[in-house]
Amino acid sequence: MEIVGHCCVTVEGQKSAVTEMQRHHNILDEARAREAERASRAEAEADRAKLAAVAASATIGATSDCWQTVNYARALKRAPKAAPLRIPPPSCCHPGNIPGGRK
Repeated sequence: MEIVGHCCVTVEGQKSAVTEMQRHHNILDEARAREAERASRAEAEADRAKLAAVAASATIGATSDCWQTVNYARALKRAPKAAPLRIPPPSCCHPGNIPGGRK
């Protein structure tokens, strides 16, 4: 009888140990799931913020480019008119320097 009683206690102890391990395992799984969900939300929020920043930057850049063009056009109108440059062709291309060419 004692052996049977001892075996029953051992089996019950093992059952309770397995149950306890399963409970801890479930708790860990739930914690992992919560952490993954939290990380996913944080990543989605970071992506939304990045897209908003890119959109704002594009809007600001387009406005800035437009004003730069307007300012450049105004500056060209105010700039003093210079005589066109007269740059002679290089001496190697002068007709007198070409073999068989005019002199």
